[in-house]
Amino acid sequence: MRKILVRRNNKYNYFEYKSEGGGSFQIFPDWVNSTDKIKQYFVEQKRDTPDIIFCNQEGQPAKLYNIKLDEKFAGHQFAMVDFEKKFLFEAEFFVPDAEKLNFLQDHSSMKQDQEAIKIENDSEKIKYYLNSVSDETKFLYQNFLAEKMTPDVLKELCENNARTYGLPAEIEIVE
Repeated sequence: MRKILVRRNNKYNYFEYKSEGGGSFQIFPDWVNSTDKIKQYFVEQKRDTPDIIFCNQEGQPAKLYNIKLDEKFAGHQFAMVDFEKKFLFEAEFFVPDAEKLNFLQDHSSMKQDQEAIKIENDSEKIKYYLNSVSDETKFLYQNFLAEKMTPDVLKELCENNARTYGLPAEIEIVE
């Protein structure tokens, strides 16, 4: 199967492609304006769907992350990685326990706070609060965590994930 290099031209905001190992980059038609439509292009051209290798501006392989801020999967923000894999962002893993505890303590009763003081481990305190607070507080807590998912934080998480593959990240965020 042939391999195609695909990159986003960041200056003019369109995608380009070329065969691996030769030629210059060609511009996709105007309607190919998102990562979702790249494969569709090859299907509509009745070509074999090639192995697509995403690359950075210099033509070096990279991981491509496509994030649509208004879409969620199982209640979590996610990125599509190279079209095929979902990379879930779970705020509870990067919001510090101290911030989570402050929020929960601000929305708890005195009785809950007195019980939580007896627990030494912060993550166990968070579990206790989440098991004992009202449904409304749980809803507010989820919103509190979701607000921490800023585009800058999402970019940093994608860059860290790409490093695990030994590649740079190319990130597309659609609001």
